[in-house]
Order: sequence, then C-alpha cells, then structure tokens
Amino acid sequence: MTAYTEGDERKMFQATFDRSGREVLHLAIAVHAKVVRLTPHSRVGTAAMDIGLLGCPIKEQRAKDLSCGKGWRMFEERCYQKFPSPLVWWAAERYCQALGGHLAAVNTLQENKFLRISFETGWIGMKLGAVILMSSCHLD
Repeated sequence: MTAYTEGDERKMFQATFDRSGREVLHLAIAVHAKVVRLTPHSRVGTAAMDIGLLGCPIKEQRAKDLSCGKGWRMFEERCYQKFPSPLVWWAAERYCQALGGHLAAVNTLQENKFLRISFETGWIGMKLGAVILMSSCHLD
C-alpha cells in the first residue's frame, strides 16, 4: 500500500496489476470530497504533484438550491476547493473518480478567470502525451 496525508487524515492507495503488468493504484478507503487540483513538484527522479480539490459538477439540482458547503467556492453550479497533498497526475484523477468526479476541466473563459483569480496555479483535467480532457460538460 502507498499512503499520503491530507490535513490530519492519512489516505491509503492499494496496488494491483493490469494485464500488461503495470501497477495500478486505487484508493483503499473512502474519501469525502468533490474534485482535484494539482501543482507539480519533483521528488528524486519521480514526477509528483500537489493535489488539491478544484471543481466538480454538482448533481442535478436547481442553482438556487445548491450549496457547496464550508470551505468550498461555487462558480456556475460547480464547487471548488484546494487541499494540498502529493500525488502523481493519474493517481489524482483516480482519487477524484473515487470522489465521484474528475480533474477540473476549464470550459469557458469565465471559468478560467475564476480559477486563475481564486487558486492562481494548478493542474486541470489534461495531461501531456495522451492529451486527455476530463469533462462532463457538453459543448454546443
């Protein structure tokens, strides 16, 4: 098992192997949050990132009935928050999936401005190499 600390709480990842023999990590315990934000840093030859919660679509509700909860910021019916913890990109995406979301995807200029002003730096639901965009929004 691999562990990391989030605030005062310790989170555990359990490793399994896929058909090609690659190690696949998944959360070994349940977590309660919404989405993930990442900031890169390096560790002895390993690419790592600081994880923080960023944005996740809220389940189908009317905007006037929505509440993000203490410590969260709402923008266009999505909740955003930052919690630093070290994780690589794919582990952060898995963490986010375990929370019922994905890494935040910027879909509008207004959302980009909100994130830039509110959180300054961080990773979103994209990565180089595979060029993957995690978004549940439908573009017109």
